[in-house]
Amino acid sequence: MESPREYAYFPPMIEESVLMLSDPTKIIWECYQLGWEYYPCALGNIEQKRIQVYWIAEPKWVDGLSENTEYQKDGTIKKIVLSKNKVKSHKVFAFRNLHKTYYIADKEVIEKMLQEHIHGFTYERVETV
Repeated sequence: MESPREYAYFPPMIEESVLMLSDPTKIIWECYQLGWEYYPCALGNIEQKRIQVYWIAEPKWVDGLSENTEYQKDGTIKKIVLSKNKVKSHKVFAFRNLHKTYYIADKEVIEKMLQEHIHGFTYERVETV
């Protein structure tokens, strides 16, 4: 909404899942990577009378997979191998494969998140050639 007087439309359905980031996570990601778009939203708990700011994130898409990436017979990814030449200086980005979106963050970004006590996410090391 541009002003409080405008009509706010809340759709009854959202067709696909979205990535939502906490405010501290968004701040870190913005420091390391341009090209993402963020839209504010709020999550709340009525019983606790608590509202938390979150951000719906539209990623920076990078086709960074190397030809060494390994696939299952159905086309899903078995082992991610990134190409340094394709990734270049991107620190936080995403790519899609069939029905799954993968979010990639540089080790430096993950370390900063952990230093800021941001937990509750899983991560794994991927190979780069």
